Amino acid sequence: MKILVVSVDNIDNYPPVISLCETLVGLGHNVTVLSRNCTELPVELRSNNLLVSVDLGIRPEGRARIVDDIAVESKVKKYCREHVSAFDIVWTTTDYAARACGNTLLGVRHVMQLMELAEYVPLFSRRDMPLHSSVVPELARRAYRVVVPEYNRAFIQQAWWKLKRTPAVLPNKSVLNQSVDYSNSESDIQSQFELEDRRILLYQGVFTVDRDFSQIVSAMDDLGNDYALYLMGIRDSDRARLESLCNGHSNVVLIPFIPAPRHLVYTKHGHIGLLPYKPSYGRESPLNALYCAPNKVWEYSRFGLPMIGSDVPGLTSLFNRERMGVTCDIDNSSAFVDAVLKIDSDYDKYSRRSRAYFESVDTAAIVQQILKGE
Repeated sequence: MKILVVSVDNIDNYPPVISLCETLVGLGHNVTVLSRNCTELPVELRSNNLLVSVDLGIRPEGRARIVDDIAVESKVKKYCREHVSAFDIVWTTTDYAARACGNTLLGVRHVMQLMELAEYVPLFSRRDMPLHSSVVPELARRAYRVVVPEYNRAFIQQAWWKLKRTPAVLPNKSVLNQSVDYSNSESDIQSQFELEDRRILLYQGVFTVDRDFSQIVSAMDDLGNDYALYLMGIRDSDRARLESLCNGHSNVVLIPFIPAPRHLVYTKHGHIGLLPYKPSYGRESPLNALYCAPNKVWEYSRFGLPMIGSDVPGLTSLFNRERMGVTCDIDNSSAFVDAVLKIDSDYDKYSRRSRAYFESVDTAAIVQQILKGE
């Protein structure tokens, strides 16, 4: 089967897209990836004869993004008009990607994957705007299959967009069939992790408004010198704000952004994985944080890290069922300290259950069902 995978952002920002490509190639399909920053695909995947990448460049920072987003959407539409008929399935990985392809998707079998829970899709660029695109919900209603990463989101998305069929659930599990190692340019980071003798409370991800670390940073003073908080994924736009937040806390370490999937090399050094989420009002619905489906759950569980998350339905229901972590009031530093001590009181069992959860999901089987329209 020939499959076109469309992503309009830097592909290293979306580990599930890399995992999807690995899974499709592993199943023997011919895959063409239309995305930004394809040079960040794992070397073994880029060199696989079943995969072809069409690079849309790197998404710039600042105001230049808006102009570049419009230009990239134009490139995607042009590519689809000229090539889409050659594919058995077009798999768009975000609502932005579906919007970029537009009506060229109506004549093909289209799988629409939604990484986030978005009630409305902006008509232009990526900001929250009063003008919304009616194209994306209509494409979803006419898609071969709609895919979301979490059970509750499937029903919410169905209700919002009046879908005849409940979306399929494909968890954001990282596959990583390829070997990944440290980059030579990251030797200082590698040494920092390897030489750390404190227990690392690890966060890997973005630092958006729905992730609040203020009380976690405060809690580190109470936890003492046996623990260190590693905040990983710092970009230039985050640094000043986070340095101000962490100023004076010697047991908080800021680590730069490492492109996926290379960031997983460092996950194994963690002791407990962190998942702080709180509702925000902007591009995504506030329900996006309440029914979160973090990549990090799978990144942490790959290495058997127990987890601490916010007390939101998406995490509390998961941790109560799988018993691989605990949730707490993330805005209460003493509650966070209690959560850390609770896990450490029975660490090995939490760790074993975390790893067992990772092994419990067969991504390839789910993708096969989606491709069959099941």
